[in-house]
Amino acid sequence: MDNISLLREARRVFARGGNISHHFRNRNLSEADQLKIIEYAYDLQSGSYTHAVTTDAVVRANKQQWGSRVGKLLTEYGIHSAIEAGVGEASTLRYISASSPPSVQFAGFDISLSRLCFARRFLHTVNNDATLFTGDLGAIPVIDNAYDAVLSNHSLESNGGREREILSEMLRVSRRYLILLEPDYERGNQQQKKRMDSFGYVRGLRSHLAGLGARVLRDEAWDLNLNPLNAASLLVVEKTAPAGWNDPVDQPLASPFSGEPLQCGDGYFYAKSDGMAFPVINGFPCLLREQGVVATHLMGDSSIASPVRKAA
Repeated sequence: MDNISLLREARRVFARGGNISHHFRNRNLSEADQLKIIEYAYDLQSGSYTHAVTTDAVVRANKQQWGSRVGKLLTEYGIHSAIEAGVGEASTLRYISASSPPSVQFAGFDISLSRLCFARRFLHTVNNDATLFTGDLGAIPVIDNAYDAVLSNHSLESNGGREREILSEMLRVSRRYLILLEPDYERGNQQQKKRMDSFGYVRGLRSHLAGLGARVLRDEAWDLNLNPLNAASLLVVEKTAPAGWNDPVDQPLASPFSGEPLQCGDGYFYAKSDGMAFPVINGFPCLLREQGVVATHLMGDSSIASPVRKAA
């Protein structure tokens, strides 16, 4: 299916209150279409998370406790910079930020541009100016070893089958740690396993991490679960070959194709070796692969010879 047809069908499912991911679950869709479904599902529900936090005292209290615990972990492990994968509307990052030392630098990326609009407004309520941009978990548009830690708060959950790909990318971007809070198939009861199977959720995170050579420092059941059938565990993971500790990175953004550091242009970022430009919309760098525009001469690459016309 083309993207517009997928989006229109997703909007119809959403309008009648259906679950978009579950609706498309048994379709024979390509991996690219499956990623689009995830993007559309999250984009269509943009605003629902911050609405819940601001209007529901139970949800807000849960997020405050969640953020407080993660903030303490950042302090405990000496983390000075962290990026949240799948930051969404920052309904979790806001409270992590509020419970962390002011010196901690935050960033976040998400597949949905609409959600980032809500995220920026929500973070401004605590004077947090985290760097926000669009990106895919499997092709994180950030240079190697850019942040002390990569955080995930239920962001991996809907990516069953991509576990190793995504964890490998997270480890590449991290200097030292991953802090993962994800639904736990292995610890879950039969009802939770059945539910996770039906939605295509992740499983086997521990075995994938071991296969990637990472070391699990903490593995604990998480008790702040609003949905008992989506119970999570905390995994604190360390890279076996950590990079420079707490070194500042002035410009961490990179091409989602080659990993080349991006050059900043007038309203865009540019990857010279790829010949690709990525637009900045409403202040957000748009760094999904499909958001790139082919522009091999955009920055006037003098190393490429100009075509010469023969004399008539």
